[in-house]
Amino acid sequence: MLHMGFSSTWTNRVMTLYLLVANVLGHMLEDPKRGVISFMLPDGSRTTNLMFADDTNLLLKGTEANLDIAMQVLSTFCEATDAKLNESKLVAIWASRQPRDWTRTNDLGIVWLAEGANTKYLGSPIGFKMNPANRDRKVIIQLTKQLMISSPRKLSMTGRHLIVNQVLLASIWYLCSCASLTTSAFKQIRGIVRNYLWGAKLDKHTRAKVSWAIAVQLIAVGGLKVLDPAMQARALLTKLLDRGLSPEYAPWKTLVRHRVNQTRLMGGGKWTANAHFVMQPRAAPLASPPLWKAVHKAFSTIRQGLDQIPPTTFYEKLRQPIFANSLIKSSTGTPFGCKPMT
Repeated sequence: MLHMGFSSTWTNRVMTLYLLVANVLGHMLEDPKRGVISFMLPDGSRTTNLMFADDTNLLLKGTEANLDIAMQVLSTFCEATDAKLNESKLVAIWASRQPRDWTRTNDLGIVWLAEGANTKYLGSPIGFKMNPANRDRKVIIQLTKQLMISSPRKLSMTGRHLIVNQVLLASIWYLCSCASLTTSAFKQIRGIVRNYLWGAKLDKHTRAKVSWAIAVQLIAVGGLKVLDPAMQARALLTKLLDRGLSPEYAPWKTLVRHRVNQTRLMGGGKWTANAHFVMQPRAAPLASPPLWKAVHKAFSTIRQGLDQIPPTTFYEKLRQPIFANSLIKSSTGTPFGCKPMT
């Protein structure tokens, strides 16, 4: 994977115009006549690039010849548009268990990211076998930056409560939605929020007036309605799964569906990825990436609290899965469908 940024000598150009020109680069990279070998997804489709504004990720087959071809396409694009590669953002990630047996990159200006290290793409740290501590550190740094905006001692309790939910915690939800944080990170986040909520200065500690378990409860039952970072992150990961199983096509959705199919009931027939995952109560495979394990754990937790609405029409009954639906009963107490097969 090649992560890069572009800078341009154009003046008085709006971002929309730049995006129209950058779209040409995507078509150039996908043009089979140019010979760039892209990354193959589990469903057999291929993707060469991920673009957002002036940040570009190239997903390429890891050969020296393929990298040369891709760099030639970039050179042609830069010559035609007067754009330039930002060498300070030109980073390559070798995302493979097989060792890289070629090293020629110095003349291309590429810096290879070491295994376990990370770089930043769209504000989120990325890397191969990235150290979880690096991802946690990014979240804590983001949260600490927001602490410097306002002093808690200048605000009322209501004001600090609003800052906690709408500013402090809101600044990390994006990172939490695309990465799995450790238990230690959530503990630090709760500590930072608790100190701010009870009026402590930056880098200082104070005694909480009520426990965290009470602080996250609704105001109607005596709580403060503070968002719990661990629970909110779990909900965001579940939303990622929900979006990934929606009908529209996107490269990242292909990866989500692939992981869902790996978790399906063996011998259950040709069910859709959605049905497999909804019916599947067991844990994710041990070889799964940390993010997928976190997504699976989040959905398993929420799945326990889902209210299954009994079917009312004949066609709704026909659409019921025959597995894991023994708890769905009619008004007379008779289960719809069958018990899980053993």
